[in-house]
Amino acid sequence: ILTLQNHAYEFHSLILPSTLRNDHSFGSDLEFPAVLSLQTKDLSQDVLFNLDILDQSDTEIKFLVRDEYQHIPKGSTIDQEYTKQMRDARKGNPSYISTYFDNYEKRGGQQDYPTIGGFTCYRTVEGTYETIDFLESEYPDFIEVVTIGESYLKTQNPDEGYDLKVLKVTNQLSSLDSESKSQMFIMCNVHAREISTSEVCARWVEHLLESYGEDSDITWILDYTVIHVLIQANPDGKKDDETNLYYRRKNMNAGRFKNCAVSYFGVDLNRNFPHSEWGGAGTSCFNCGDTFPGSCPASEPETKSIVDYVESVLPSNPRDTNGRVLPDASGVFIDIHSYGQDIFYPWGHQTFTNLNKQELTALAKKMSFFTSPQYSSSNLVYATTGDTTDWSHEALGVVSYTLEIGYTFYLPCEYFEDNTVDNVFKMLLYASRVAKAPYKLPQGPDVIRITLSNSTVSTSEGLDVEIEVSDSQYALFYETGYDEITSVKLYIDTHPYDDNSSPDMEETSFDTTSSTQSLTFNVDVSDLAIGTHTLYIQAEDDNIGSGPLYSTFFEVTS
Repeated sequence: ILTLQNHAYEFHSLILPSTLRNDHSFGSDLEFPAVLSLQTKDLSQDVLFNLDILDQSDTEIKFLVRDEYQHIPKGSTIDQEYTKQMRDARKGNPSYISTYFDNYEKRGGQQDYPTIGGFTCYRTVEGTYETIDFLESEYPDFIEVVTIGESYLKTQNPDEGYDLKVLKVTNQLSSLDSESKSQMFIMCNVHAREISTSEVCARWVEHLLESYGEDSDITWILDYTVIHVLIQANPDGKKDDETNLYYRRKNMNAGRFKNCAVSYFGVDLNRNFPHSEWGGAGTSCFNCGDTFPGSCPASEPETKSIVDYVESVLPSNPRDTNGRVLPDASGVFIDIHSYGQDIFYPWGHQTFTNLNKQELTALAKKMSFFTSPQYSSSNLVYATTGDTTDWSHEALGVVSYTLEIGYTFYLPCEYFEDNTVDNVFKMLLYASRVAKAPYKLPQGPDVIRITLSNSTVSTSEGLDVEIEVSDSQYALFYETGYDEITSVKLYIDTHPYDDNSSPDMEETSFDTTSSTQSLTFNVDVSDLAIGTHTLYIQAEDDNIGSGPLYSTFFEVTS
């Protein structure tokens, strides 16, 4: 019986269910791809979960139909504006030449990383793996490449497919060993057609490496945090889709039954993770459906490799007797997707309310603050099961987020480079800033301004440090953003996370009771050595305690 249950999805898929046969009235004149709208009031679940849903409200869904093989229910209407946007984006823009790769020294000593046709800003799968090799050789003290497994095609034939490679990014020469540091895991491109995601992840790693020693926050983050980045989570599927641009979502496992059109076979890896609600809402029992979850949880080699690696590097956080993750838990899991300009967090299955909803919402609000146009943090999304964030949050108790970046699958390079990259960098920077205690720190006050009287001072001069801190500025009016500031601490060259550290200066007396405070520290630099120094600043409120850590460099001359 168990064997039959594990393979029930594949047996079901031998024929197209009668409820999924096309009964629309468009005739043969419908051009593809097309985005259609449909009222949901009388829509059955087996039809709903076999549509390629792009957006869903209480009354309407929008779904993608990419060719004649896809089901179109009766009552569907074409969304002309959305369809035009989708078709225009797919064409790319060969006349737009990205200048990102022109920096020879920092990005491989070459301008010819292979890019996707029509999209000069997006490296191909091979281009990404070339980047990984270069970064490993160029930054040996900051990069360790870990092969965590093989893609489906490589498990079938060693001459095909790809290794799954994680970049461990941290300062290996810092005083802490990797196991003692905060841990953050980022995965990208688990859905093949979301081509901007692997590129933004590659650029994030490059940004971290190029900014060390130049940006004080990134410097201390890499000293005290290990950031694990899986740039290509589904390289087989990504390679297929970047070659054909036909909206493939899944991996390349055709299964035992070869009855699907070429872009439809495979398993949706983001429905294949071994969450307790696997195979439920938001999945398709039809193996050609875009949300087919596989024959059993973690049936796919990509999924199993990710699960095994993540469980080996992220902490397993304790819960109280009710199942709530405790406040001092650490570790961050982020899965980057496109599109929608949204931030989602557990639970996707919507079976019950998350006991850590307040903490997860607080961090989502803070990340959203830094984006423009502002990413939604309302967590309103169609039901999903077996996805990465529900699995990681349930299995390990880490904070887990899906970032849906950009506004279409084949995001134009102009928008990607002018808008999306900056938005993602700011969200990831904030998440990495709080990785030590991501349930607690985002509920505390942020340092929203540090102004030095002079970034370069002599030992005979004083240094004035103007600081503004706020519990509410980044909280987007969420309930955790109204607590009173009770303390602001300043450390000189001593990191607050070090054992037995204590502030060099602290202010606890303020003229007014408020969630926002401004103050000035007069710092004596006469005993400091000539060279670069770091100021670390952290504020506290009367409820949560400490907020995130912020820093700045300054230079002392003779």
